[in-house]
Amino acid sequence: LPFGAGTTGPLSYVVKGWQFNGIYLFSTGQPFTAGVTADNSLTGQANDRPNAIGDPLLSNPDPSRWVDRAAFQVAPSGQYGNAGRNTLRGPGQNNFDFSLFKSFPYREMNDFLQFRAEFFNAFNHPQFFLPTRFVDNPAFGVISRARDGRDIQLALRLHF
Repeated sequence: LPFGAGTTGPLSYVVKGWQFNGIYLFSTGQPFTAGVTADNSLTGQANDRPNAIGDPLLSNPDPSRWVDRAAFQVAPSGQYGNAGRNTLRGPGQNNFDFSLFKSFPYREMNDFLQFRAEFFNAFNHPQFFLPTRFVDNPAFGVISRARDGRDIQLALRLHF
């Protein structure tokens, strides 16, 4: 970081040698397809889609109800469903990781001790996985898993 360049003495030992790194990830949700667990089309493949009979998007989705269950129904036996591929979107991501390093020189020019503080998901935004995608599952449209919250890691590194 660009401060403390003209500092000398013991204060320079504290002020100089800082480094900041950051990664910001902001993305919309991953697309996914509503499905049926059974072989409704009688093709021998258990990869059928349901019939879309309404708008699956909710105005205020939350993890307990990400899509409108009433917008889908299982297609009749021997028929394919009309729901399209990747017509639904999962939750997006808003994640900021950053680290702060401080190097303390010792002995020779290239030798130093480095203090490292690393913050993963620093602002602790919830990061959810995709909801259950099978219409004939009672948990259809429910998000049951989330990524880890904030994680802080401290370390000392000796470079010689």
